[in-house]
Amino acid sequence: MAGVGMGHCRPDAMAKRQAWRCSVRTRRSAVIHAVQEVK
Repeated sequence: MAGVGMGHCRPDAMAKRQAWRCSVRTRRSAVIHAVQEVK
């Protein structure tokens, strides 16, 4: 089912979602690094 949804997904929409996910990941890792430095 997931594969079928990806096939119908628009390229720009997929890129936007991927960029959002990447930004969330980098932000989360940055927070983790800050917490580790505080400790």
